[in-house]
Amino acid sequence: MARIAGSLSFAIDGTTYTTEGTFTLEPSSTENEARVAHNGTVHHAERQVAPRFECTIQHTPGVRLLGENLGSLNGGTVTVQLANGLKYDFIGSVVEGRVSADVSEGTVSFSAFAESCVERT
Repeated sequence: MARIAGSLSFAIDGTTYTTEGTFTLEPSSTENEARVAHNGTVHHAERQVAPRFECTIQHTPGVRLLGENLGSLNGGTVTVQLANGLKYDFIGSVVEGRVSADVSEGTVSFSAFAESCVERT
């Protein structure tokens, strides 16, 4: 899946954070898997998955994205607005794994999953 530039905004404890970055989005809540029967017939199985996204965002001076701020994103809504104008609300977002920083580039990377995702125009 291609990465595309855009902006990310989310709120923690009443403070809204907005920053620029690149994103990989998987907004669907279902995933198809190919299945082949013993006789060679091909069909698919659909299973439920959590919508998720990965991002690398610019670390904004004065904003504490590392530590408790981003790590405490637990059930909030994250809005991703892409450079092509599309907007996605990842509702019930939770950071997955660890948040990492590239100090030489001034970026922060993380991935998150959500309860649902809504595309807005």
